[in-house]
Amino acid sequence: MTAPAPLRSDELKGQSAIVTGGAQGIRRTIVDALAAMGARAAIADIQGEAAARVSAEVSAAYEVAAFAVSTDVSQRTHVDDLARRVLEDFGSVQILVCAAGGLLGHVARPLEQTADEAWHDIVNVNLHGTFYVCRAFIGRMKKQRYGGIVNITSGAGRSVSRTKIHAYTTAKAAVYGFTREMAKECGPFGITANSVAPGFVMTPLGRDQWAMKSQEEKDDLMKSIAVGRTAEAQEIAAVTAFLCTPRAGYVTGQVIGVDGGHWMFG
Repeated sequence: MTAPAPLRSDELKGQSAIVTGGAQGIRRTIVDALAAMGARAAIADIQGEAAARVSAEVSAAYEVAAFAVSTDVSQRTHVDDLARRVLEDFGSVQILVCAAGGLLGHVARPLEQTADEAWHDIVNVNLHGTFYVCRAFIGRMKKQRYGGIVNITSGAGRSVSRTKIHAYTTAKAAVYGFTREMAKECGPFGITANSVAPGFVMTPLGRDQWAMKSQEEKDDLMKSIAVGRTAEAQEIAAVTAFLCTPRAGYVTGQVIGVDGGHWMFG
């Protein structure tokens, strides 16, 4: 299947979006999807130079304002600086996509061999980072009585992780609960909050992980995906962007699995 191009429209024209971790992979594709619909974009990523390249490319391709902020979302002070910069440049924020996260180079180990550092590194960026970012902007969103929040999570939070890393599964499950609580609190203010759980996506990292699998592991994975194929990043981005539009204003507190039906086998 050919990956779909970003849907171009003016549906989000005049709105401002923040995408954390937006310098690469699925997260970069989400930036493209939002910008293609007219949204201004702030790309917050620990890889500042890569984020700056993305912002320049997005601005040129979609003729929208875009800028980068070097941000480690696991550090509260970094997130506070991000909020100041975004509000100075854009004045308001309508769309918040918390996508920064990952494994940070850690590998699976038996629980009794799991180091404190490995646990805290993963929980800090995947869970605490999401909390810091949402907290920094939610007050403004409440005052304007409008906003769309999407937290990019994982099927690991629903079941277990293919990575077999306890901290990752735990953090992603916790983000689901955090998102539901936000949805309940913020609904009366016209703010939606949802989670998107991608399946196996053929990003550069995904291709590396695929190459490391045995043929038996590949076959087993394909059997557990109802549509019988892996995902393209644009497919995740399209659903994420939709949840940020007024058309999705009655969708909140949900976990949207963009995984080809893999969750049914978990």
